[in-house]
Amino acid sequence: MIHKRANNLYTESMQVSFVCIHIERSSRSVPLGAAMVASALRAAFPETISVEVVDAYLEEASKIQLDRIMATRPDYIGFSIYLWNTEASINLIRELKAQLPQVRIMVGGPHPSALPAYFAGIPEIDYVFTGEAEASIVNFFASKTKPENKTIHPSCPPELDQLPSPYLDGVLQAKNYSGLLWEFSRGCPFRCAFCYEARGSKQLRRFPLERLQQELAAFQQAGVNEIMVLDPTFNYNPIQAKELLRMLIDSEADIHWNFEIRAEYLDEEMAALFSMLPCSVQIGLQSTELPVLKRVNRSFNPELFFDKLLLLHETGTPYGLDLMYGLPTDSLQGFLRSLDFAFSVVPNHIDIFPLTILPGTPLADQSAQGTVETWSAVEMQAAAGISRTVDIFYNQGKAVSWLDIMLSNLETSASEFFDMLASEPLLQAITDPRQFQTQAISTACKKLDLMEYEALVQTLAQYFWQINNLDFTGPTIQEYKHDPLIIIACLEDGTSDFDSILPMLTASPTWLAISEDEGSISHRLCNQSEYQDFLTQKKS
Repeated sequence: MIHKRANNLYTESMQVSFVCIHIERSSRSVPLGAAMVASALRAAFPETISVEVVDAYLEEASKIQLDRIMATRPDYIGFSIYLWNTEASINLIRELKAQLPQVRIMVGGPHPSALPAYFAGIPEIDYVFTGEAEASIVNFFASKTKPENKTIHPSCPPELDQLPSPYLDGVLQAKNYSGLLWEFSRGCPFRCAFCYEARGSKQLRRFPLERLQQELAAFQQAGVNEIMVLDPTFNYNPIQAKELLRMLIDSEADIHWNFEIRAEYLDEEMAALFSMLPCSVQIGLQSTELPVLKRVNRSFNPELFFDKLLLLHETGTPYGLDLMYGLPTDSLQGFLRSLDFAFSVVPNHIDIFPLTILPGTPLADQSAQGTVETWSAVEMQAAAGISRTVDIFYNQGKAVSWLDIMLSNLETSASEFFDMLASEPLLQAITDPRQFQTQAISTACKKLDLMEYEALVQTLAQYFWQINNLDFTGPTIQEYKHDPLIIIACLEDGTSDFDSILPMLTASPTWLAISEDEGSISHRLCNQSEYQDFLTQKKS
């Protein structure tokens, strides 16, 4: 139980500052966890405790971070600590204690929750809060005597309908962030062995719908344009998920939404609702190898998965997949099979991550006992190279529209294609996705002895790069080796065989004028004279 308004135990006002060091400045660098705790504390002690949330970034010098925190004149400082900011946070804590020895330091978040003894052993840290800390921090400040034990565990998860919203009480100012994080619920019924959520509550608890409606109105008023929904499986309860989707649709909010879902809980109605929102849906595939998935407490039905993603595909809802390499009992070949399956369902992007054994997870416990099977350094390096190639060529290059057509004509699989490119020295130093695609296509056609297809593939890639508006900054004219509109017409008519398309193409260059018409990109063919006139006008 949270003390909604605790007794005044202080004769003087107290300042409690909460700090979160983010990886970088981005739409997801929002200190929501720290802000939730800060809001609970302020609501319980409105007359005696002032709170402030301080953002910091790994790229910043510690002096800048230190000055920002000290400017709040804190009596207590709470750090929200994750795997990625542990070292930076501890270093900053030590600097703070050296300058402000009287200030009490508290830490919380996923990493201290997983390793409370480690953090309690750091002399500069006074208190370690584990788990969901909104209730425990209020009880801590409500107590007349502070506990002798540095580690403070929650007696039970807080009741979500009692938690104040940092977006509504002003602790977090939505207008100060390029995007926001939003919770609809807490808890996860799944027990994936590599995930922090495996140690959390299995019970799914929801925030009240009225609160969510108020927060949504506040987001609209603040002009927020992107929100990441934090629920690990947004659609676990399909009825509730549809209710929330209808709420978002009815709001007509000009916001791009990001959801994490499970494919097995999709149905036609839910897919249709997703399609009515400007959104992207992310699905954790991780692997398609059944023994591997069983090893990490997951399951997979390839036919069901394919059918469910087809629902999203048919409604035009963008979706991406997560894959992991380095999983116990998996292999490089198993990872490549998973990669081929992932490409077979035509996702808009595939995010690939190496296995990280997070403290506090079941895999961490098994690793400590020496029972986790690991990959060789050579295999990990090979998978990392393939991951980089997929990201630059496919994700950043937005190749979803034409990759399968190219692979079919080159008579190679996605895994073979990206494995071949990952070991190509010429591509190692290229980071620009368009340059990477151009060199990769040339390399692949040469290695596969299909140079007669190179100009056609380059034209296809260049055309989709342009119409996807990837680098459109104003009216321009693009030169192509072949007429891209002939190629597109063939594809739309069902002719995708390059040997059938090539005789229709001429070797002379083609120019395509690209402009913006009422918010959409339009294009038309030009002759050489018009192209030269355009270049002359551009120079002048």
